[in-house]
Amino acid sequence: MGGVRPVLAEASLAQRLWRTPLRRGRAPSSPGEVHVIPERCKGCGICIDFCPRDVLAEAGGFNRRGYRFPEARTADLCVECRLCELLCPEFAIYVTAGKAPPSTFREGAHDV
Repeated sequence: MGGVRPVLAEASLAQRLWRTPLRRGRAPSSPGEVHVIPERCKGCGICIDFCPRDVLAEAGGFNRRGYRFPEARTADLCVECRLCELLCPEFAIYVTAGKAPPSTFREGAHDV
């Protein structure tokens, strides 16, 4: 009986380690709006490669210096993580808070 642990000890351990979700009781955040300054972009593609939600894609045209710049193709998927903004070596991209989603939030409906 040396290797058997009581089930009660495991249950109380799980209860002690349970955390309340950080977003509990808050409305879902609105999507961010990605803005690109095409003339600053040098076409490195870092923002496109590292976007966790694949929001950005290469635009069809070129800027004055002959580089392809990114554009937000699926802007509604942006979670406003600002990773593109932080990684851009030319500061050619920035994110602003998007428009508020429709007010369909109900307390407890989005809890995990």
